[in-house]
Amino acid sequence: MSAPATQAREALARPGLAAAALPWIALLAAASPVLADLFRDLALGPKHHYLGLPALLLALALARAPRSGRAPRRPGPGALALALGLALVLAGLAGEASFLARLGLPLAALGLGLLRGGPPPLLLALAFWLVPLPNSLLGLASPDLEAALGRLVAATLALPGLPVRCEGLTLVGPAGAHLDLRAENGGLLLAHCLAGVGALAAALSGAGWRSAARAAGLGAALALPLQPLAVLGAAGLVAAREPELARLWLSSASPLLASGAWLCWLRRGALSWRGAARAPA
Repeated sequence: MSAPATQAREALARPGLAAAALPWIALLAAASPVLADLFRDLALGPKHHYLGLPALLLALALARAPRSGRAPRRPGPGALALALGLALVLAGLAGEASFLARLGLPLAALGLGLLRGGPPPLLLALAFWLVPLPNSLLGLASPDLEAALGRLVAATLALPGLPVRCEGLTLVGPAGAHLDLRAENGGLLLAHCLAGVGALAAALSGAGWRSAARAAGLGAALALPLQPLAVLGAAGLVAAREPELARLWLSSASPLLASGAWLCWLRRGALSWRGAARAPA
C-alpha cells in the first residue's frame, strides 16, 4: 500500500477523528445531488470557470484551519443555520430551484461548524462565494450595460483606426468576424470573482471578518476598470479575426488572469494581512 494511503488510514484510526468526520460526511451525502449539479455547472459552463481559484483558496484555508472543537460551540445559531440550510436544500431540490439548493449547502455547513466548534465560521461563510450567480441577477443591467461597454470599446479602437464597430450587442470586425456580448460580460461575474479572491486570501492569511470584508470590497471595485479592459482585449482579437479566442478570453482567461494578479498582489502583503490578523476583527 502506498505511503499516502497508509497515512490516511492511520489518520482515520486516531481516536475521535473518524467520529468528528461523520457529521460532515453525512451532510455531503445528503447534499450530493446539489454537489453533482454544481460541479457539472462549473465544469461545463465557461462563464463559471472563474470560481476555480476561489475554490482552491477555500480548500487551502480549510486544510490549514484548526480541527473541530477548537473554537467555542454555538448550539443555538448553529442548529438554526443547519436546519434552515437543509430546508433550503430540500426546497430547492423539490422545486427544481438549483440556486436555492446551492445556497442551502454552505448555510448548512456553517451551522454544522458552529455546532461542532470548527472550522472557523469565517471560512464556512466564505463558501457562499462558490455559489455561481444566477442568470436572473446577471440580467438586471442587461442589455444596456453590455451595449455601453461595446460602444465604448468600439470608439476607443476607432482612435488608432482598428476596424471594429459595435452593432447592438455585437462587436463586428473585418471579414465577418464578430463577438456577441452577453449578460455575463457586463462585469458582475468579474466583481464576484475578485471579491471572493480578496476575502479568501485575507482569511488564508489569518485575518478576520473586517479585513476579509475590506478585501472583498476592494476586489469588487477593481472590476470597474478591469471589465472594460477585458472587453477591449476581446475586441482587439475580433479585429485580428480571432472571434473564438475573443470568446475564450472574455469568458475564462481574463477573469482568471485578473484574479491571479489580484491574489499575487495580496499575497505580497500589500494590505498587511498579518498585522490585521493581530488586531481584533
